Amino acid sequence: VSEDVQSGEGIPAASAAGKDLPRLDGMRVLVLFGGTDWFGQERANLEVFRCLRELGLQARFVTCGKFGAQVIQPELTRLGFEWTTAPFGYHWGKYLLGRYFYYGFFNLYGLVATCWRVWREARRWRATHVYAPNWLFWMYAAPAIRWVGLPLIYRAGDQLPWQNWLYRWTSQKLLHDAGRVVCNCEFLRQRFLAMGVEADRMQVIYNHPPFRSLTTTSELPSVPAGSVVVLYVGQVAEHKGVPVLVGAAELLLKQGENLVFWVAGESTWGNQTFSRLQNQVKAGGWG
Repeated sequence: VSEDVQSGEGIPAASAAGKDLPRLDGMRVLVLFGGTDWFGQERANLEVFRCLRELGLQARFVTCGKFGAQVIQPELTRLGFEWTTAPFGYHWGKYLLGRYFYYGFFNLYGLVATCWRVWREARRWRATHVYAPNWLFWMYAAPAIRWVGLPLIYRAGDQLPWQNWLYRWTSQKLLHDAGRVVCNCEFLRQRFLAMGVEADRMQVIYNHPPFRSLTTTSELPSVPAGSVVVLYVGQVAEHKGVPVLVGAAELLLKQGENLVFWVAGESTWGNQTFSRLQNQVKAGGWG
């Protein structure tokens, strides 16, 4: 990593326009980007490279060959980013020992094929760095990253998985290999310090909202006078705690609290949480 980037100086939090920041010409970053939709992680990391591009940095995204064509690749193309594909794979877990055992073969193929393509792209595109925003994306390319010997930057938007020996072992390997760990909050920095990552290999760079139009044609729902509005914006899913929020809202509203709860987001890939919560709210007479 260049001296300026190692020290954290000159890394833009939002936009490089009009700021006295060092140029990053000549930096060519291969970005592991195996997501399936534009969730918070994808949007936040795309904003990173939209900003760094203003300083001369070039990025080439390695997207998921199976799912990326639906939303990821079209958006990268629209924004003028280069991209290629790799298979990646599914999560590793106990479910591979059951009825979905054949996913294990997909994962093994994804590991070998993704490593080959990352190795090929790094050499052919003359990459100077590899960037991983996700533990799973890194895991499918880890051997290739070691072979090419390029500096690895890991951007931590969440804690690393630690549920079993495989997750702990791979997470420790990731932390060992990363030349720089960028956390998006102080909480995560403290967690990584507790896992043994040296302070001089870490820094905190907060998320910044993606570049969007500030105008909208949608009208907000009416709000009773004096109400306090509680707004949730994000993925509508179990692991985000939205059902807990809706349950708490129902309890507070039954107590007569003058509150309004808005949930703005989507639920994708067969997740029935959104429709289930809609039915729950309608059945309770709250919406």
